[in-house]
Amino acid sequence: MIFDKIVLGILNTNTYILADDDSKQGVIVDIGGDLDKLKQKTSDMGVKIEKIILTHGHLDHMLESNQARDYYKACVYLNEEDKDLFKDQKIRSFYGDNLPSDLAVDVFIKDGDIITFGRHQIKVIHTPGHTQGSVCLLADDRLLITGDTLFKNTIGRTDHPGGDTLQEIESIKNKLLTLPDSIEVFPAHGNNTTIGLEKANNTYLK
Repeated sequence: MIFDKIVLGILNTNTYILADDDSKQGVIVDIGGDLDKLKQKTSDMGVKIEKIILTHGHLDHMLESNQARDYYKACVYLNEEDKDLFKDQKIRSFYGDNLPSDLAVDVFIKDGDIITFGRHQIKVIHTPGHTQGSVCLLADDRLLITGDTLFKNTIGRTDHPGGDTLQEIESIKNKLLTLPDSIEVFPAHGNNTTIGLEKANNTYLK
């Protein structure tokens, strides 16, 4: 499997690119801006993006998903709970003008859904807490993209609409920490970690 990362947007969001080695069929996870940089990156990689998965509906994860959808002729996936979250005025005021007035979603995803690309698959894990529609994505049972749910040594903030700290901790403990310790964790901001390291070191999860 091809797997790479590019940091985009004013909040330095990790955008992940996954693709099949043979067919080059690919998936993008989150896009918070800088579409031209992403287009160059995927062109250099030689991948064919067919699906865009949003881990949740905050602007720094979907700011240019409409444009990316049109450019790649790809389907956008999101949990339905977050379909209107990008309209949150508190977050929009941080970004200024020229913000999307709608969000094109082709498929609403739920817990347990399987998204395929070439010979590979991604399992959707619904982890409400950071937002009610937050999802984590387990690719080939070996790497976990956690959006803003779980970070290295910390968890996602819950002070925006739809956030719930206790719910987030419960989601992480019941749905993520039950995975093997060897699973690599790739959050939407900052550095990667593993399930085992978070069990041992993340004070929010004690």
